[in-house]
Amino acid sequence: METTADMDRKELLAALTPLKTIIPKRTGIHTLQCVRISHDNNTLEIAATDLGSTIVTTIPSAGAGAQACLVDYAALVKAVRAHKHGRIALTMSDDHILISSPTATTTLECADLDQWPNVPEIEHSPTPDAIIDSAALTGALAQTLPSAGTDSARPTLNCIKVTYAGGLTIQATDSYRAVISTISDRSLAINSHPIPPTVIPLQIAQAIKAAIIMQGETTFQYAAEEDSSYRYLIVHIQDDNARITTDIRAQIPRDPNFPNLQPIWDQPRSSTGTFDRQAMLTALKQILGGSKAKDLILRLQPDTGTHNLTLTIEHAGTTATATIPYEGELVKYETSIGFNPQYFLAGIEAVCSEIIVIESETSMKPIVMKGADTPTEYLLMPIRIDQ
Repeated sequence: METTADMDRKELLAALTPLKTIIPKRTGIHTLQCVRISHDNNTLEIAATDLGSTIVTTIPSAGAGAQACLVDYAALVKAVRAHKHGRIALTMSDDHILISSPTATTTLECADLDQWPNVPEIEHSPTPDAIIDSAALTGALAQTLPSAGTDSARPTLNCIKVTYAGGLTIQATDSYRAVISTISDRSLAINSHPIPPTVIPLQIAQAIKAAIIMQGETTFQYAAEEDSSYRYLIVHIQDDNARITTDIRAQIPRDPNFPNLQPIWDQPRSSTGTFDRQAMLTALKQILGGSKAKDLILRLQPDTGTHNLTLTIEHAGTTATATIPYEGELVKYETSIGFNPQYFLAGIEAVCSEIIVIESETSMKPIVMKGADTPTEYLLMPIRIDQ
């Protein structure tokens, strides 16, 4: 039996994008590299799972009949992108799927649908713990996700931590740097008190960000559920036109071992300097010159007389410098102390404020970057350099 469904190509790509985050690049189970596509009642549903987490997206489609199939995700995305027409049709059967537009036709083989894992259906709560303004959430994720760990040997860092206390805070760290971003109560609707601290795996946070960006103006809501063995994060994202939805059910740690960063944030820092953000970005990019080398060292040399800060990068026997003005007082750094310039640049980019404040205590203590008008703080550890 075959079923044909017609749909908007851009909406199909928007529905496919968040699924990428949980589809493994390498696995002995090919089924997990596939997505389950089903059509019924003028709705196309696409699902992906890594067994611990499941993401389901839906878009409107036109066509009679009901059918489901299992198809390789990468091959499907490649085929859809190859069709440039505004609308495309999917003709599904048990063993193949035909993707067609007025200018091209692509046929993909389907995997055995019976091999699809028996994953629970996602039922989003009618009274979620929180509804969050999507623009505020996207901004907070953009500022925090780059600082999350990616080392498979340290899984407790490959996540973000969400807590609520007079605002929703999102934290991330890879042990060399840390960032905290706060979403104010003005951008929240809290239905559950208290909201327990929740650790969200990095790939799920990336899926949330991707879904919001692809779907445009959205309503975002989440809740935490648990059974005798696990806790689950339940997320529902719906665009304002009610055309595209994304539902996520992710297994999360019951007792997360995320580092307690609060004592570090609370350390006294008596030295404070303020900078023009754009001047700092220009100076850093100038001396970096586009280099991505991992062994670069950034030195900071403040001149208390002229109130100019000299930024120096040394690499392979060459030196590049730039100077920018600052106000306030800065710690005088020893020549044996430096910073990772890419991480330093990431901190300036994360703190979206015209004026950047850098606080420190001693040259061997972390520096904290803040904005004069942003709720984001970025902490960076110094590096001791062998002389």
